[in-house]
Amino acid sequence: MPLITDPRELFPRCKKCIMKLDLIPKKRKTAKKKYSKLICCKLYISESRNTTALDSIERAARLGRDATIVNKFEDRPYNRVRYTIATLEEAAAVAKLVASDIGNELHAHPENKALDVIRRELGYYKPNFMGSQWVGCALPDVLPMTPDEGPVNVNRARGITAIGASPWIDTFNIPFLSTDIATVKRIARSVSARGGGLPSVQNLCLDHGDGCVEIACMLLDPKRVGADLVEARVKLIAAQEGLKVEKGYFTDFSQDMIVERYIKLVSVD
Repeated sequence: MPLITDPRELFPRCKKCIMKLDLIPKKRKTAKKKYSKLICCKLYISESRNTTALDSIERAARLGRDATIVNKFEDRPYNRVRYTIATLEEAAAVAKLVASDIGNELHAHPENKALDVIRRELGYYKPNFMGSQWVGCALPDVLPMTPDEGPVNVNRARGITAIGASPWIDTFNIPFLSTDIATVKRIARSVSARGGGLPSVQNLCLDHGDGCVEIACMLLDPKRVGADLVEARVKLIAAQEGLKVEKGYFTDFSQDMIVERYIKLVSVD
């Protein structure tokens, strides 16, 4: 399976399987006031209906003594599932090893392309079914760039994998009671940083079925630009377009909730 990495990337993503490490500071109550980091790995898999495969993944995730699945988010309309896995075990050592591996073995793209740019070149954002949906493998048979690891030929049963690290981000979806995906796409772009809207906001417009279209938002700096601000901006523009917007929702727990759930789950084990 090809592996593509970019240590500079803030929000790496790929088609078949994605692992993203979110680093959450966690204060230890000791006399020296030391700090540790909760490493939170978000594993995205383009499969939500194969229960046998998902059960195997969940069992593998539980093999680590101090790693635990703190949340599972299934997005059946997109045939995708996300696991949030957290651990405190040797966090500093892991970070140093990752930095060393990146420095010694993995390199940024020779043309200075970030992972989201590479992803666009691979056609990930282009639906291949009925204009707004994805069916089967959307990758080319041969990658247009050389991966850090693995062959340039794509195995359609395995896809590709991208791995990166970032500070904590929030993921927030905003549903529209509309099938006018073209208009919702314009709204999504006008709100995103890429479209000249709110800074540190990335988003994607997706047909969710049943007469609903969603804007899936990635808030790269939620303390600066949070979900409330994004939702208010979307509702304002949607009203001007005559579209009805339902209340948005987070697809994962907050930082504090993940820390609490991790401690509780590890204590039970």
